[in-house]
Amino acid sequence: MRRLFIFIRLLLLLLVVVGMSMGAASVNSEETEPARDGATAETTFVEQTDSNELDEATKSAFDQNVAESNGQDKRIDSDRWVDMGSRIFNTVFALTVYRDELVAAQTPFWYEGSGPSIIARWNGKTWQALGSQMNGIVNDMTVYNDELIAAGFFTFAGGTRVNHIARWDGSRWQSIGSGTDGPVYAVTVYNGELIAGGKFSTAGNLPAKGLASWNGNAWRSLDKDSDYNITALTVCMGKLIAGETIVNDSLNINRIVCLEGNIWRPIDSFENRAIVDLAEYEDCLVAIREGTFFNEQDMAPERIALWRDQSWWPLGAKMEDDVFSLTVHKGQLIAGGWFTQLDKRRYHYLALWDGESWQPAGRFDKQSD
Repeated sequence: MRRLFIFIRLLLLLLVVVGMSMGAASVNSEETEPARDGATAETTFVEQTDSNELDEATKSAFDQNVAESNGQDKRIDSDRWVDMGSRIFNTVFALTVYRDELVAAQTPFWYEGSGPSIIARWNGKTWQALGSQMNGIVNDMTVYNDELIAAGFFTFAGGTRVNHIARWDGSRWQSIGSGTDGPVYAVTVYNGELIAGGKFSTAGNLPAKGLASWNGNAWRSLDKDSDYNITALTVCMGKLIAGETIVNDSLNINRIVCLEGNIWRPIDSFENRAIVDLAEYEDCLVAIREGTFFNEQDMAPERIALWRDQSWWPLGAKMEDDVFSLTVHKGQLIAGGWFTQLDKRRYHYLALWDGESWQPAGRFDKQSD
């Protein structure tokens, strides 16, 4: 299931919840979001208002739920595991590590998985919001020049027009040039430049065709002659790796490719199910794929796999619902998504791979004595 389908499936619930919890009319704007397979669908987003009334309401609700969850934190003295209060989360769309702290982009649960996004950091004791919300989903995050980079469907961040990609300078969200004219699905850093991929035709008002780089001062296209529909980016063993979708009549070919010189070399390809995210873990490539990597008929699909010795190896990530993001923090692989169960255990949208098995990420931050 693609991220866009989540918006549509939960739109009716969103309208009911907003009507009950806010009571007053909020400002909505309809924006057409290109799906990753080239299709389009209409999704309603909550637009940023001049008065920031929605912004304050969102932050207030977020802070309240953080306080309620953090008030229920549990500590197990024998292992010094710390409960991260992960019950405050709904869908986690993006993860990264910024200044040695885990950062997650998620939708406040009262929006039922749709609408504005809040980006928050875990400081070892509590979740803290970084500024005010975006007016759309955050698809990916990275760190460039010691600034947190967020990219996605949003066009406003903290009241500032940013056009699908923004930077957090430590105190507020700012634009990166003039941004892009369409959604950014993936970002990474390669050869000292910020790389952005997605469904856009311009970056910084210059032709870009779905793949562009920012050098700290200006945008440029990485390939003016080709069109890209990039769904994931990472750097593994010093090489730029991308997941992309190629639309061919009624069949979508989804590839993982590696940039060698100026040529993209294929690593593997799949039919109809896109690569959602990529990460490097212990010198190996790890990928999330829509659906499953292996048996399509499996009632509990393998959503995450590791590429080693020219083959995909399962990691036992049989979440009951979608996984959207990967990052590595303190040597552990962290996964975020829409899932709440794995092997009949509660996971609250975050999980970690400790090298042998998946654990609820609410206890991933092991403290030293």
